[in-house]
Amino acid sequence: MIVYISDPKNSTKELLQLINTFSNVAGYKINSKKSVALLYTKDKEAEREIRETSSFMIATNSIKYLGVTLTKEVKDLFDKNFKSLKKEIEEDTRKWKDLPCSWIGRINIVKMAILPKAIYRFNAIPIKIPSNFFTDLERTIIKFIWQNKKPRIVKTILYNKGTSGGITIPDFKLYYRATVLKTAWYWHNNREVDLWNRIEDPGINPQTYEHLIFDKGAKGIQWKKESIFNKWCWHNWMSTCRKMKIDPYLSPCTKLKSKWIKDLNINLTTLNLIEEKVGSSLQDIGTGDQFLSRTPGAQTIREAMNKWDLLKLRSFCKAKDTVSKTKRLPSDWEKIFTNPSSDKGLISKIYKELKKLDTKTLTNPIKKWGTELKREFTTDELRMAKRHLRIFRLACKDTNKTEFMVAANRGIISIGTFLLPIVSYIVILFTVWKHSSVDKLLAILDFMITPILNPAIYIQRNIDIMVA
Repeated sequence: MIVYISDPKNSTKELLQLINTFSNVAGYKINSKKSVALLYTKDKEAEREIRETSSFMIATNSIKYLGVTLTKEVKDLFDKNFKSLKKEIEEDTRKWKDLPCSWIGRINIVKMAILPKAIYRFNAIPIKIPSNFFTDLERTIIKFIWQNKKPRIVKTILYNKGTSGGITIPDFKLYYRATVLKTAWYWHNNREVDLWNRIEDPGINPQTYEHLIFDKGAKGIQWKKESIFNKWCWHNWMSTCRKMKIDPYLSPCTKLKSKWIKDLNINLTTLNLIEEKVGSSLQDIGTGDQFLSRTPGAQTIREAMNKWDLLKLRSFCKAKDTVSKTKRLPSDWEKIFTNPSSDKGLISKIYKELKKLDTKTLTNPIKKWGTELKREFTTDELRMAKRHLRIFRLACKDTNKTEFMVAANRGIISIGTFLLPIVSYIVILFTVWKHSSVDKLLAILDFMITPILNPAIYIQRNIDIMVA
């Protein structure tokens, strides 16, 4: 258990009483003298006073809790948590290098043993991580998969989807971004209990974070110096929305009780009535010509609303800028962050969308070669290049279906070549039996016994050749 106390001088006694009460109820005793406290203060006089009056052990620079090291200085978080993570992964791959399994099995080991450990650390300490950390981590994973040998399949193919022939090596950098971005879901659903914001800036109103996602409150926000986690999440959120060409301030998923609507000074009773009967987003109430006209219930509420509130809400929903930005279906990215049901599988959903965003469209390689060589290929050269390109694609293709077709064709051809001589011998034998005056015994010896002796003759010839 970890507890954050903003006023240790006055709250320590209450905390000890709470611990004793818990001990009496649960039957577990907590030794306060073995409990460790880390002081986040620059006031030396206050720190000295707390050290003298507190019954806890006072750590000097850091404490470790559930595999995560909390440091006194922010700059030490990366060294204590992520450099140690990289060393752990390198040590694990070194121990597993002689495991008797294929490269596909090693990829599965990465997914099952290394990826969960990394996601846990990303989730616990979502700070800014330099790119060279992921470069070194990726190099370690590739060496482990190919057993310190030259890769037989290029990295780009291995990172592709399984349907494209790749084996889907997890992209640790994208998983890190997905873990950082998941905080935006808690902001939008007003789940402040799950966030770092109460520790980073306890004086701020938690509902302020609710107005950061698809809302007006995101404009001109000023982050404090100590808001390192929330600020980094916000930076990633804005950059991802720009890449996806989505307006981070106004969308069909903007809440009815957003800052856009609250600034219109509409009666809260009116908003509650609309939210209960129609919906909680601009997509539900409709914009432009569809404003409160999609369902009979919406039209009834429209007639029963306060006329002044109706006028202000209608003017906003029918404004040209509002209609242009909200009169569309929500994207998959918007649906992820506005689904209030559960955060189950949230990181995986964000990761898949980021994977789509970072997937680069492959250009025509033949045209690219011509541009680099500053020449135009002839018809014969294009035909030859396309033939070799098909061979390359076949080498990178998912071969499950191809192997099945090859095996089926091989079986059909083998059975056909086996049955065809038998049918031919039967027809010849039957014809000789009916129409020929030659001795039937000789015919049987000629057409049945001789073919049976052929395999024995060839086997003996092959043995002689091998001996020679």
